[in-house]
Amino acid sequence: MTNRNCEICRGAGKIRLPVHKPMNFTDPISSKVSIDDISREYPCPECSDQVLQNQVSLVEYHSSVVSYIKGSDFVDYAKKNAAHILAYKLLEDGFITFVRGPDNLDDFTFELRATIGVVLPKHVAAIEEKVTQHQEELAEEVVEEAIHQIDLWRSAFADETIRKSDAINFVKSSIPIVLRKRAARRVV
Repeated sequence: MTNRNCEICRGAGKIRLPVHKPMNFTDPISSKVSIDDISREYPCPECSDQVLQNQVSLVEYHSSVVSYIKGSDFVDYAKKNAAHILAYKLLEDGFITFVRGPDNLDDFTFELRATIGVVLPKHVAAIEEKVTQHQEELAEEVVEEAIHQIDLWRSAFADETIRKSDAINFVKSSIPIVLRKRAARRVV
């Protein structure tokens, strides 16, 4: 989310930086230069989201730790155990990449470089906030659709109160209706 008061991009969420490459200006007719030739757009380093949601995967480990063993040594052991299991999951799921260097024939070794991409917690929190916001919007739409369905029922039976089973059915049927409407909006 961009900040309208950002001093860097003024709320655009992106900035344009120059690209340094040689230009040929000898022929004025054929040497028309566009802005894309001399610069590129980048996310604003101050206020824009740096992590795309579809590029983030959360890896979690849940465990039960006995509470009757007291002391910080045991808690540290439990934390290290969870970290080892997380590292194993990252390795198994292909999040860690390896590059092998050439063999060193002098001491019979080779260099091995391991790399893992890490998303800062502030970006993960932003993604979780967006998911929560999306869930809240979806819930509001389902409630509105259920109210609409109940109002339609009430117009047919003006003097009758709605039965509990009918109200439950309207709420249940509202979920697929809202999901279809949302899918239709995405297609357009």
